[in-house]
Amino acid sequence: MTRAETIKANLAMYQALLQVKPHLPVVHKGKTAVVRHSNGGSHQYNYADLADVDRQVTPVLSEHGLMLDFEMHKTDTGELVLTGMLIHPESGGYKTSEWDVTGRTPQDQGTSITYGRRYLTGILTGLITDDDTDGRQGEPGARPAPRRTKKPTNPASAEQIAQLGKASKAGLDMRAIMQHSIGRVATPDDITADEAARVIDAALDVANNA
Repeated sequence: MTRAETIKANLAMYQALLQVKPHLPVVHKGKTAVVRHSNGGSHQYNYADLADVDRQVTPVLSEHGLMLDFEMHKTDTGELVLTGMLIHPESGGYKTSEWDVTGRTPQDQGTSITYGRRYLTGILTGLITDDDTDGRQGEPGARPAPRRTKKPTNPASAEQIAQLGKASKAGLDMRAIMQHSIGRVATPDDITADEAARVIDAALDVANNA
């Protein structure tokens, strides 16, 4: 089925979603997490948790006959995949998007699933969370965090960049996490593999402490 045919078959769902869009809230990052560092220091930043997202989005969707559902399955190679579905029960229309679950332990996988549900909610509905700048960048006259002038010799892997992107879309304040874990706000082009690993670990710590 072509994209045009898919849209036509799910036209009632898209019409309902069109009515929803103006009423979707901007979910504010109202929770604060504190991350303790091994050297005795700590940092904190704001985030929007899954409960905040669900509480504000579900009533708006329901009012227009839409619902979100999630299910898990394993691929042929054993990887876990979370599927998010936006459904219009009256017409049977729906659309889906997927999230690759990561983590070696049940706790890490649970964190990834929480990220995934927030991320897929945004992808399927157009919901956004507000962007909080970290304290240093928010100070008047503060100099921007230093950036590299050339690409690193040990750049972050594609998998690491994807993990960072997913964490950001899941509602974590990645600017603050980077500022406090590696001392600067890096970009996908200039972050090193070691820096990416530290940022990812810090993001997981925040999610686990949420």
